[in-house]
Amino acid sequence: MTQSDWLACAGNLHAMLTYLQGKSSMRKWRLSAVACCRRIWAFLPDQESRAAVEATERFADGTIVQRELAVAQSRVPVTAVYRDFRVNLETRREAAARNAAKVTARPTMRPKTIRAEMRQAVDAVWSVEALGKTVQQIGDLQRQFCALLGCIFGQFAFGTLSLDPAWITPTVSSLATAAYEERLLPSGNLDSVRLAILADALEEAGCMVAAILDHLRSTGPHVRGCWAVDLLTGRE
Repeated sequence: MTQSDWLACAGNLHAMLTYLQGKSSMRKWRLSAVACCRRIWAFLPDQESRAAVEATERFADGTIVQRELAVAQSRVPVTAVYRDFRVNLETRREAAARNAAKVTARPTMRPKTIRAEMRQAVDAVWSVEALGKTVQQIGDLQRQFCALLGCIFGQFAFGTLSLDPAWITPTVSSLATAAYEERLLPSGNLDSVRLAILADALEEAGCMVAAILDHLRSTGPHVRGCWAVDLLTGRE
């Protein structure tokens, strides 16, 4: 896939997920599923489901171990109600949201399967949000999902980007770390104001890479796993 092909995926969730299937780190795939789950936070009716999503995020960043993630996942109550069209929409949506949290928190460590499983998690969240939507609303929803995934995996549109170590000044480093750590909850979105300030500091340090600066200054959404912030903080 060329850069043009990648950019053409901007409104096609299936094409984007298919292209990404064998690419990127397990961490980014987990964070993409977490970011999608945070979109349906209001539909997660129990603390166990929310805790599983939060545990997945911590596991992706290496602050808890696989056993702890497995315990969090095991506590999520799941039923097949969301598949039963005789049940009212609200109940089905809540059940589907629990299922999405359960899938997202899968503790598997096998690189060959984790991408497929996290894609299932994205699809599970999609099913929650798409319930009851019109064709036009589903089109808008697909573009939102694509924008979110583009924030995490967008580096594929630009090829290999390298940073001049001179650009990572103490100010840039501290701003990038703060942008990653001090996000907005429960949405999980990174603060666009912080990212714009980070872009200014990076430019002042001598960076003229438009792809990086423009992404940091864009309206987003930006989430943990954002390719530009990961680049500046040394994450993969």
